[in-house]
Amino acid sequence: MIHARHLALECLVLSALLIQGGVATVDAQSVQTFNEAAATASRLLQSPDAKDLAWGAFTAAQYHVASAIPLLITALQRDLPAGADPYGAAELAILDALVQLGAEVPAETLQRSVTRWRIPTLILLARATGNKDAVLLPRLNVTTGLEWDAVANLLLATKPSGFAFRLLDGLQLQLRIYVADQPNALGSGMGGGTEGDCNVVYPGPGFPPLADYDFTWAGPGATILSVGPETVYYVRRVRQPSIVPCSDRGRVEKPRDWDRVKYVNALAGGQWLRQETYVTIVWKKPDDFRPEVSRHRRAVADQYRNLVFLLVSAKQLTEGESRTLTPNITVTVEDGRKDKSAPLPRP
Repeated sequence: MIHARHLALECLVLSALLIQGGVATVDAQSVQTFNEAAATASRLLQSPDAKDLAWGAFTAAQYHVASAIPLLITALQRDLPAGADPYGAAELAILDALVQLGAEVPAETLQRSVTRWRIPTLILLARATGNKDAVLLPRLNVTTGLEWDAVANLLLATKPSGFAFRLLDGLQLQLRIYVADQPNALGSGMGGGTEGDCNVVYPGPGFPPLADYDFTWAGPGATILSVGPETVYYVRRVRQPSIVPCSDRGRVEKPRDWDRVKYVNALAGGQWLRQETYVTIVWKKPDDFRPEVSRHRRAVADQYRNLVFLLVSAKQLTEGESRTLTPNITVTVEDGRKDKSAPLPRP
């Protein structure tokens, strides 16, 4: 007798196949039992055709065919045509199946996919075998926002060599000075920002329903991707009819300095550094202004150097790395004086 769970899964697969209007590689009537689904997944995952691969992955995921995991990994390791949309869709279907099956994939197998299908690949990297840090570390320099936070969370858990250096190298610190006529005056502060994302899709006729992954905030339907100073969540949606979401191939972005400070502080185990430091200088006379600015700048530089020393002591930075790191501080001045007849000296 077929297990009730298998029957339910068969219904899902049969419904999805019938929705495709007979254009699918798989004959809906041919998949009737779990064993037949496993055999179908095995056959399709060894095909060179992109649609076959996608249907094989879909069938393996829907029927929870754990025995198909090695074939899914092998399919992902193939040298498929780069940049060809049908094979990009097949790659997404394979990654999604591996996620749904809870597979442990060798990290080196995920090397290419992390630049194209970042969220399912990061989910898999979180439980990957092998040297996943070697795949994750380079991402710190070419991405930003929630993806960067997700990567940094995974690296913070393992603290690999080179992590602290990548957080600090090229870090830009801000010293914002507000010049006032009296103490306790406040400047205008900083503005906010938004995070853009890929939003182009194209139809995938003949493909099974494909999953679309998006970063999101905590809430109903959100799943944790990685935990850290900024816990990162994602949602997974299946598109009907089949729509292929755009991949992220070729995108390079600069990480945000305040994220880097947040994570280097977490690595050091305390609030040692601020990305932005706000101070108020009470205006007296021109000769007093520059020394005051220099004093505050030295304080920021001392915070940076103390953090570097602490990380060297904790063996998170090497002596050689520390010698190449210098505080990079940008000073901006906002003139809040009522009487501006005496110009502010250059800081």
